[in-house]
Amino acid sequence: GEITEEQLHFSRRQVEEPRDIRLGEVIDGSLLLLRDQIRQKGIALTLPAPEASAAMVRARHVQLEQVLVNLLQNAVQACEPGGQIALEISPGAGVVRLGVNDDGPGVPPALRDTLFQPFVTGKSEGIGLGLAIAQDIMRQLGGDLTYSHSAKGARFIMTIPAA
Repeated sequence: GEITEEQLHFSRRQVEEPRDIRLGEVIDGSLLLLRDQIRQKGIALTLPAPEASAAMVRARHVQLEQVLVNLLQNAVQACEPGGQIALEISPGAGVVRLGVNDDGPGVPPALRDTLFQPFVTGKSEGIGLGLAIAQDIMRQLGGDLTYSHSAKGARFIMTIPAA
């Protein structure tokens, strides 16, 4: 009974209101969950400079972390042992962009146009909902999630409203 009550309480939680968040907090929270996976695979992780990580955005903290964790997990899975992942922050007009870059095989050309549609995946074990949900979250926050082709690996860009 207590477990059921706790589950009901959890499901009824109020949606967190958008607030001003230092982007570095979102990165730190995401890495708490994934640092061991990154370390075990021997992946070199390049983080933004502290002054870039101090960028303020207006969003829901938990949802931003959810999107970033999804992107980082995808990058870890795509990288070979000893691979590289880089996070880059760049300001724009009224937005801040957080890029997640990896040196894996990249997104196959046949998937690029449908990448954010539900049930589209290039992974044998994936169900193809992660990127669709992540893009939906970013759009609900007034931003976006896009894929940008790169010469080596994949690059996903979270566009977040600036605070």
